[in-house]
Amino acid sequence: MHLYTYVTISNIKILYKDEFIKIKKHPYYIALKNNSKELYEDFIAESNGKQRSKPTGTWEGIQSLLTIIKKNGFDIYNGSFHLLKLNNQIYGRHGRHRLCILLYLYGNKLKLKLKKRKNYYKIIKLI
Repeated sequence: MHLYTYVTISNIKILYKDEFIKIKKHPYYIALKNNSKELYEDFIAESNGKQRSKPTGTWEGIQSLLTIIKKNGFDIYNGSFHLLKLNNQIYGRHGRHRLCILLYLYGNKLKLKLKKRKNYYKIIKLI
């Protein structure tokens, strides 16, 4: 069993509504890329109440997280990520805001070094 795996961020699929889509097509990323408060807030409004109750449930909230990551770098020890691997595809369920911010800040070629945990992978290094 391999303890580590590597993935290019643009190859990750993340949860959107009830399906997994390419990260570049997720509304969080598209809103960041286009600096669109309206798109972001429209998506949050149609999502479940849990998304609205998070600190990133507002445009100001995701912008604050973006600023923190831009200023301090990405803290691999903070935040919840559940990245799953199935048939050599990495899927993200938790940590979607941070993943979209990483793609926005560092671009398509950013690689992530992942470490296998019990039933998920955790980001341990940005390459």
